[in-house]
Amino acid sequence: MGLALTQRVASDTFSVEDYRGPSCSCVLGDVPFEAGRRENTEFEQRLRVIAPSCGYKVLSVAAALHISERQLQRLVHASFGMSAGRWLKRQRMGAVLELLLDAPSVKAVSLAFGYLEASQFSRDFRNRFGCTPSSVLRQHAKLSVLAARLWSSDE
Repeated sequence: MGLALTQRVASDTFSVEDYRGPSCSCVLGDVPFEAGRRENTEFEQRLRVIAPSCGYKVLSVAAALHISERQLQRLVHASFGMSAGRWLKRQRMGAVLELLLDAPSVKAVSLAFGYLEASQFSRDFRNRFGCTPSSVLRQHAKLSVLAARLWSSDE
């Protein structure tokens, strides 16, 4: 099964010359890309940059890369061994964790990441990290107070 596709992504050419099973080749700018290799940091970096601005949505990311949803699925699966949706969800949860440490509330973070229900956000968070976002906030607050006391006692 052969597939040829060349499209523009920003100022770089994104070409998929051939897809056969678990192996996929394309060109991201001037850097050759062989799916399944760990050196494919440019592809991963591009996805990491594009994902937040696309709301971590598969269709939006594919559109931003000017490729089909199916092609994005193939490339992500070949590179990371999981579906594009699962990879994007993991990236979103990683960003959530960073923001949660500076957020005033769990609800504020859930809304910032497009969750309509804080309960769904809490379930996804617990499934990913094994604890609730509110427990992370409580622990972070305790650690912040402890750190402030330690810093003030050093003087």
